[in-house]
Amino acid sequence: MKKLLALVLVLSFVLLPLVGCAKDNTAVRLGGMTGPTSIGMAKLLADDKAGVSKNDYEFVRVGSGPEMKAKLLAGEVDIAAIPANLAATLYNATNGEFLVIAVNTLGVVSLLETGNTVNSISDLAGKTVYAPKSAQGAIPELVFSYLLSTEGLTIGEDVTVEWLPTGEGGANPLGPKLKNGEIVLSPEPAATALLSSIDGARRALVLDDAWQALDNDSEYITGVTVVRRAFAEEHPQVVKRFLDEYEDSIEYANENAADTAKIVVEFEILTLKEALIEKAIPNCHVDFEEGEDMKELLNAYFALLVPVKPAAFGGKIPDDGFYYVN
Repeated sequence: MKKLLALVLVLSFVLLPLVGCAKDNTAVRLGGMTGPTSIGMAKLLADDKAGVSKNDYEFVRVGSGPEMKAKLLAGEVDIAAIPANLAATLYNATNGEFLVIAVNTLGVVSLLETGNTVNSISDLAGKTVYAPKSAQGAIPELVFSYLLSTEGLTIGEDVTVEWLPTGEGGANPLGPKLKNGEIVLSPEPAATALLSSIDGARRALVLDDAWQALDNDSEYITGVTVVRRAFAEEHPQVVKRFLDEYEDSIEYANENAADTAKIVVEFEILTLKEALIEKAIPNCHVDFEEGEDMKELLNAYFALLVPVKPAAFGGKIPDDGFYYVN
């Protein structure tokens, strides 16, 4: 009897850790918006389709931030790539139901013109800039406003911005303005498309470069990836595996623009032709930061941008509970 009891105890010590380490195969409902913030998912999605990804993914694609916000709040998406300010807004508005787990995209906006009137932010004094309506109140406007403020300029006082709605059939309203010699503010990949289609057009200023020139110990961050707190707490293995292959996917995008462009077209992440997407990817500044590095970058970024328009971030800088640092 004693030998039998000893055997049972030994087996318990051997088998219990194995039970505790059983793989969590929960599928991830992965959200992405059409645009540059979802480029980093491309290889991950291709691997999932081929059956070789570490997790099982159900891709949920939407066309805008408000659409993704609705799906996150409804519990229809577990992990999603969204604008940085939307992530802060969700956290502040829900008492911490959503956590940021990675930075995925840096600066994606440029000033374009056919002339040679703009070579620095200060050159915009007294000028009119045309921009897409979709950028109003979003990261592009917030960053542009901040950069102008570093030169003592203010939208509506020193610089005029005309916000143009998308034309019929999705036509880019900035094209005619750029052809007519006006200055336009354009995110990627539309900026690359405009430069490729309009003779004499040039990239007058990359806002990411203007930001870097400030040497303010921060980065211009466009997109981040968030997770529902409940999902992260219930499925830490799944989140860890996601981050591992997400990092690999982003590295792949930066090193294999041509192959990534094909996947982007397949999953309708961008709606341009494959050749243009390949050309645009290096200008999209796809990036991956997690853990303490992510926290440090976003804290510094929010400290600069939230004062520009607090309402765009949910009224305040997110506290430390915002960051998933595992």
